[in-house]
Formats: sequence, C-alpha cells, structure tokens
Amino acid sequence: MTQSVGRPGAGTSPARVVRGIRALSLLALAVLSVSCAPVGALIGRATPTWAPASLKVGIMPYVSNSVVQIGIEEGYFAAQGLAIETVAVKGTSDMLALLATGEIDAGTPAMNPGLINAVAAGSKIRLALPLTVHVEQDCATAAFVARTDDVESGRYSDPADWKGARVMLSPAGLQGTGGYFLTQALALGGLTLDDVEVHKAEAAVFGEALRSGQVDIAVALEPWITRITSDGGVSQLMPIEPLVDGLQSSAIVFSESLMADTEAAQRFAVAYMLAVRQYAQGATPRNVGIVSAFTGLAPDLVQRLCWSYAPIDGSINTQSLNTYQEWLLGEGLIDRILKPEEYIDTRFVDEAVRRLDGSR
Repeated sequence: MTQSVGRPGAGTSPARVVRGIRALSLLALAVLSVSCAPVGALIGRATPTWAPASLKVGIMPYVSNSVVQIGIEEGYFAAQGLAIETVAVKGTSDMLALLATGEIDAGTPAMNPGLINAVAAGSKIRLALPLTVHVEQDCATAAFVARTDDVESGRYSDPADWKGARVMLSPAGLQGTGGYFLTQALALGGLTLDDVEVHKAEAAVFGEALRSGQVDIAVALEPWITRITSDGGVSQLMPIEPLVDGLQSSAIVFSESLMADTEAAQRFAVAYMLAVRQYAQGATPRNVGIVSAFTGLAPDLVQRLCWSYAPIDGSINTQSLNTYQEWLLGEGLIDRILKPEEYIDTRFVDEAVRRLDGSR
C-alpha cells in the first residue's frame, strides 16, 4: 500500500474527510468491542500457533507515540504473542542509532535527514507502518503562533510581512520539518530563510519568548499549541497543515532483524493497526486515560488538544516524502533522493489491513 494520500475531491473539505474516517474507525472498534470473541479470533487467528516473541520498541513521549501504548494496554500485541518492551528515547537521532545497531526492533522516528542518509549509506532499516500524517482538520497539530496583539492587528497575516521577523524553532532548527514548514510559509510571501532571523529553543520556552518580545513568531506543535495559547497573550497565527497537506512526518521503522523475522513483523503490524484504529477515535475516556498516563500530560489537556492523524488504511504518503526529500536535497541536508522501494516496505501493513478488513 505504498501510495499517496490523495486530496479530497471537489466540494469535500479535508477536515470532513478526517471526521468521516474517524467515524468509520469508531464504528469498526465498536463492532470489535461488542464481540465476545478474543482479539486473536477477530483477526482470523482464534487459536494462535506461533511461538511467543519479545520485541523492543523505541518511543518518545509524544501523543502520536501513544498508538504503541494503546496496543500494549489493550492487549493487541499480547494477543499476537508479542511481549513489547518500550525503550524511552530522547530524539530521532538516538532512535535511528538504536535501530541501526539492532538494539531496538522498531522505533518511531520523525522524517529527518538522518533517516534518509542512513538508508542511502546502506542501512537496512525500513519504514513499515504509518504514524503521523499532517492533514487539514478542524484544529491544528502544527501551527505558527505569535503574540495575540500582532495576530489581531494583522501584523503578520501576510507572510510577505515576515521579512525581518524573529522566528523560533525547536533545537532541530532548520534541519527537519520545522525548517520545511517555515520555508513553505515564507514562499507564500516571496521570501526565503535569509529574510528572517532564526532562533532555536525548547518548545517549553516559546510562550515566554513571545510574550516578552524576544521573538515574533514560533513554529509550534501540539501539545504546545494548546498549552501556549491557553496561558494567554499568544494566539495561533497560521495553521501549518494547509501548507504541507498530506506530509508523512513520522513512521514506524523496523530494524534489519525485525524485517528478517517476517512472522513477528507481521504480527506486530496487525496489532499496531488495531491500535491505530482505536487511536483514531480521538479523545474517548479510555484513550485519554492511556495518553495521559503515557505522556504525563494532564487529562484535561489531552482532552482539549488537537490529536494527530494516523491513517487507518495503513497508507504511507510517498508523494509527500518525495517532495520533502527535494527540499532536503536543495538545502544540502541529504546526498540524494531515495526511491520509495529503497526505504519503504509496506508488505506487512498491507497484509495487516487485509486481515483486519476481512474480519468484519
């Protein structure tokens, strides 16, 4: 299922499409929940014959990564004979290193230059399952934020007026999706990165930096969008999703050893896609409880924030990744553009979706 997530047809808003997908997911999980059969039976394996396996999965404390935790808490992995040990990882660079050495079997890295360069250099790690895709919803999971006074006055409503602005990004700065987001916005106003002053800091200080006048605009992701704007003095300036609609910004990546263990990889994919379908229900009481415990965020905040989108059909947006790689190449961050077949392998997710859809 290596394909592009196409835009909705004429007259259909992307947000409506996402709402429809979530409604279908809710219905699917409702069907599963009312059945008296065990999870294994629901996917065509009422009496598993496989040998139990233990897998280490690298995760980061993000809401999107809660999909894995949902799979653990709800017993989806256990029903597939998998004992999952989660390994807390600080960032994508560390995640890629652990995947490359086989110290973890799967991970949740963001799409950054390191992943592309690692595969180009011969690494056998592969994108196997979708995680986060930036699509337009009724809310924003990524946005430019600014002082409320500037937003209300329209000072930065036109990106052409961003010339000379001080823009704050995460520590990864311009070498990842933050730089990509900023570039796309500046292009709307005929500007480039040379036209703004870039500052780097942890997201936790974005709000204070804006309110104190140290910077003018920040590139924020959830849960920081909700946190910052709730504290007052800062508002959303521009949602980012319309600028990069369909961008596959993170994925589940398998190590070389897990790619070789096709049975375990397939079982992982089935359990994971069940978790994706539950996650797609959004802020249900059960999901809020799991996400809050996993991320350490207050349940009220988890309830209010905008949840990221993970495709329940298992699709990986290769077109968006090609476009993103073109930008990385232009910035000198990668040596060449990878073909989809070089770093993406969807045989496990394709089979998982086939089994799950066939069970209903």
